[in-house]
Amino acid sequence: MRVQDPSPRWNSQRLAAIEAVETDVNRVLAIVYAISVASAVVYMVGWLRFSLFDLPDGPLPAFTICAVILTAFAGVLHAAMLPAVALSLGLQRLLASVMKQRR
Repeated sequence: MRVQDPSPRWNSQRLAAIEAVETDVNRVLAIVYAISVASAVVYMVGWLRFSLFDLPDGPLPAFTICAVILTAFAGVLHAAMLPAVALSLGLQRLLASVMKQRR
């Protein structure tokens, strides 16, 4: 038994569904990229601040303590986001190749 070729209507519906998924995925991935970039910037600014300037002797001011905590949190967040960013880049490339094949 031979399988029939898909109809043009079926192909257009499938392409529309793939485009809708790609649009939704790109919106979510934009948020992931923004969080990753923001955490990297905050970490680098904090790292440069503490690398280039001396910490005062004695008790640390509240602003310095907040900056240390924020820098540490941004570093941990960025490290945790790296697998998600790598996975999302792979997903975007996969969707792009599927869209290229379908057009």
